[in-house]
Amino acid sequence: MCVEDTLAAASDLGFDRTATSNLWLAHSSTFWDTRSVIRTQILQRMVPRLENLFLLVNTRPAIPESREFEEISLPRLRRLRELCETHGAKLILLVPPTLDSESAVSQMAFAAHAAGVDVSVPIDPAALTARYYEPDGMHLNPDGAMLFTSALAKDLPEKVMIHDTVAARR
Repeated sequence: MCVEDTLAAASDLGFDRTATSNLWLAHSSTFWDTRSVIRTQILQRMVPRLENLFLLVNTRPAIPESREFEEISLPRLRRLRELCETHGAKLILLVPPTLDSESAVSQMAFAAHAAGVDVSVPIDPAALTARYYEPDGMHLNPDGAMLFTSALAKDLPEKVMIHDTVAARR
């Protein structure tokens, strides 16, 4: 990502100067990109059962209504697809499961298809019960992650091979 791409993306997303510089630094600095992961690891070791504290503070985001979701996602997906195509890449949108995400997954798949973007939904969220998630209902626990990763390992090569085959025919 070059400076122009960063500025264009930040402008499209309505970022302020701080968010724009964070976006650029996250791309250009491994430390900056991983600092939140490092901070989380330190907190988890210092505060036992930290995730239970966050459950009290963080609420699950509401899924926007279908029309609002399309108004937000379609232009962004189209812009990402165009950016990828400009650089000779193909965008494949990976939609991970979350607890109670069946409607969100279908909305995202519809929006991706409408924007001309391939979508990968390697595992049906209905196939994963609460026992496969962390208490927040959004992050997979090790068992859920293993199921998701195995499904992704089967799904993604098919999507990439189709892209490579189409590209080779050109």
